Amino acid sequence: SMPFFGGIEGGGSKSSMIIIDENGKCVGESSGPDTNVWQIGATEVSNRINKMVIDAKNVAGIPTDQKLASLGMCLSGGEQPATNKEMIKTMSELYPLMSESLIIKSDTAGSIATACEKGGMVLISGTGSNCSLENEDGSTFGCGGWGHMMGDEGGAYWISHRAVKYVFDHDDNMDSAPCDPTLVRKMMYKYFKVSDRQGMLNSLYSDFSKSNFAGFCKVLAVEGCVKKSDALCLHLFKEAGIVLAKHIIALVPKADKAMLQRADGLQVVCVGSVWKNWKYIKEAFMETLSSHLQGKVSSITLVELNGNSAIGSAVIGAKHANIPISVDLSKNYRVLYQSTI
Repeated sequence: SMPFFGGIEGGGSKSSMIIIDENGKCVGESSGPDTNVWQIGATEVSNRINKMVIDAKNVAGIPTDQKLASLGMCLSGGEQPATNKEMIKTMSELYPLMSESLIIKSDTAGSIATACEKGGMVLISGTGSNCSLENEDGSTFGCGGWGHMMGDEGGAYWISHRAVKYVFDHDDNMDSAPCDPTLVRKMMYKYFKVSDRQGMLNSLYSDFSKSNFAGFCKVLAVEGCVKKSDALCLHLFKEAGIVLAKHIIALVPKADKAMLQRADGLQVVCVGSVWKNWKYIKEAFMETLSSHLQGKVSSITLVELNGNSAIGSAVIGAKHANIPISVDLSKNYRVLYQSTI
């Protein structure tokens, strides 16, 4: 029977799966909830992944007891080889019919493999944020991605939290917000379904959900920036632009010289829902890059993935299993922004 190759992209809030054939054609897809081992543990990750595999096999018309030739998983929380090894052990014990070959890498690896032939950089700004560089020789370097307790600057949770913090500090007379917080306060009460700051304690502590809290970012963008051009909302995305740019600046010294000198400059894959607000991030982001990288990088191309970065995971899986497959990567992305620095 013909070999099939699975790929899973696992984020902090949701996951998606793709099955491709040896010509890179998508034959089945599925989706599921978050698959971060640090949030839910190895057994639950295995259960969720197995369910996605079965769903995708069903869509593809592959018998569920026919093993995939390979399964590449690029998961949020998949940065540590030792943890990944444990996870693979758990998976193959619990679900031996999933796939012949299994590999787990970080979520950033899948995004790079989806758009870049010879290494590249990815800047994730979804629920959290993370930046990763992969050189052509396979060496990888990272900046950020330490989760909401330790950073995640420029991600949706960080933006939401910062908005809420501006309101709290302003109303405590601890610090005045950089712009009038009236609209942000009103939207905050509405989004979290409360009438005062005491009511917020539930959402912050006993009923805390990172993805729900991060969801407030969309309200700040749509209701605040797009509909009302609210000064504080615009300021928040400007701040996000600055800190997101700093991730790239941090990794440029680690990049292959060849990568920085390519025709289209440094290619950065931009992943995550916060990039939908590029219009409000752009100016501060580019100013920050220019002031730090002039003379070091000639130009930059930001690309967004068209479809599923699970394609990159499938490519990584097939490579790991030493099976050659042909995938045209140029179909997988579009240029978000291109500029000299």
